[in-house]
Amino acid sequence: MSASRIEFNPLDISREAYRIVAAEKTKLLFAGGVFYLFACLLLFFTKVSGDKSLMAMGDYGYSAAMFLGCQAVAMIACAKALGVETPFLPSALLGDRTFWRFVAATLAGTAVAFLTGLAFLIVAAVIVPDPKALTSISQPEIAPVLAILGVGALAAGWVALKATLMAPAILLGEKVSVRASWRRTRRMEFRLLAALVLTAALLIVLQSLSRGYASYVGSPELQVLAALFSTVVRLIQSAACGALAGLVFARLATFERAAATVAVSREG
Repeated sequence: MSASRIEFNPLDISREAYRIVAAEKTKLLFAGGVFYLFACLLLFFTKVSGDKSLMAMGDYGYSAAMFLGCQAVAMIACAKALGVETPFLPSALLGDRTFWRFVAATLAGTAVAFLTGLAFLIVAAVIVPDPKALTSISQPEIAPVLAILGVGALAAGWVALKATLMAPAILLGEKVSVRASWRRTRRMEFRLLAALVLTAALLIVLQSLSRGYASYVGSPELQVLAALFSTVVRLIQSAACGALAGLVFARLATFERAAATVAVSREG
């Protein structure tokens, strides 16, 4: 069913997403904080070991734990927008199959977007098989390569945008697929993109400014504070984007139910 009649103001729905984050701040802080603490402990104990392989595993473990933390807060905020209850304790969340299906849906959408970009990268590699030759290619010859890479980046971003509704569908027990999400976001892509930009843009700017200022000053203490601030912003951003996806999906589900009721009444 087309979502062409789904209307929402990007600024209003972005504000509503942040209101959900504010309403669920205790639950989000607890979930995100536990995952962040676990990630830091994992990083600390592998670093003090002095073993390079363990240190590398610690870096990967930190990234994985933070990814799960971001997914946890995104799911909590998304569930709040959809009116679905989620476990309060992170340990209960990890034991919930719905959480892992939520994570899998996010990874599936990311994988499809990545493969889309990779396809364009392969085409560019065929045109220029030797990357070192890029430095000696004239500007007119390199223009098609840059154009292909640019289109690839846009295509990957577009696919990721179209897959936004995969994860919220998990929370309502609906069928999850890229095709279904693609169909449901039809004719609302630019409003959805605007809402995502409004939701995440300020946080990304704050994150970049804090890191840039800490690097410019060169103070170790400031760099630690900037890293902590960046983590908090990342978790807030994930929660806000999760709430936004839930709000859009909730409106879409309401419209689909209303349309189905009208269709049944007309048949009757």
